[in-house]
Amino acid sequence: MNELVLKRIDEIIALLKHKNDDKGMNLLLDTLNKAVDYVSVVTKMEIQMKTQKFRLEVEDYQDLVMSLDKKRTMSHEALISNCTIFNRYYKKNYPEEFQLGGIFGVKKEKLENFNRQLIGDWAVDITSAIFNNREIVNLKSLNFSQNKSI
Repeated sequence: MNELVLKRIDEIIALLKHKNDDKGMNLLLDTLNKAVDYVSVVTKMEIQMKTQKFRLEVEDYQDLVMSLDKKRTMSHEALISNCTIFNRYYKKNYPEEFQLGGIFGVKKEKLENFNRQLIGDWAVDITSAIFNNREIVNLKSLNFSQNKSI
């Protein structure tokens, strides 16, 4: 599925670039960043739960889990909100180009059962796909001046 979600993102980026749509590109960037944030929050939560389970008293551990779960829920809600906002923008501004599923790029069968968990799964898929298809940047080849002040 990683190939489908990355292909959809690449198609959307090409469309937004072709249309010089900075607002759409910023909405897409925000949405992808929320996906990365969500995956990070869930991963950190799991690490904390595994490492602290035997180090903390039961009540302290329960408090920790509740706090971590609240962060996870907030991050998930932010991701869902951004996906919804982007898909509405995309569909409203590009109805001819809008494909079933909008930003998600999932198969129709999966889309019919789309829910909160699948949005979380999409975040993992897109984050993983971006990571696995990253370009290794050689800064020297970009001719950046190392003496430039900001």
